[in-house]
Amino acid sequence: MGFAKVEGVDELVKTLKSILTKHNVNEVRKALKRGAMILVEEEKRRVLSALVDDGGKLYNSIKIMPKWSKDPSSLFVAPRVRRRFTAKTSQKTKDENPFYAHFVEYGTRPHSLGYKGKFVSGKGAMHPGAKATPYVRPALDSKAQEIVRVMLDDLGKYIETKK
Repeated sequence: MGFAKVEGVDELVKTLKSILTKHNVNEVRKALKRGAMILVEEEKRRVLSALVDDGGKLYNSIKIMPKWSKDPSSLFVAPRVRRRFTAKTSQKTKDENPFYAHFVEYGTRPHSLGYKGKFVSGKGAMHPGAKATPYVRPALDSKAQEIVRVMLDDLGKYIETKK
């Protein structure tokens, strides 16, 4: 699978870094969020077309993630998956967790459903594996130019109003 060439990303990053020093970070994030919503909608559309039968858990988990770093020039769009649970984690949160999001994207090889731990013996049944049904990468490849254009347009309008 080849990578799509996205025009304008370097220009967008340079523009973001220069205006972040001069302008309100929250206003800049609004422009980024508008572009990121295009990606969220496209990923959700692709999950629906992939016919993932999980009661909508994967579909509902695709979001713009909260800030993971102090860098205001970045947002993350991904399925919200919890990797760790505490004693305080509700059963509803556990039930709605689409831990298999990456299995849908990349597929799985045939594997044993048995456990080789010290408490269980035997091989167990075999899972035939699952075919990859990518939804994240194709969504980005198909919408990247539009996302960059929307973000640059919004940032341009914001900067023009502040001059």
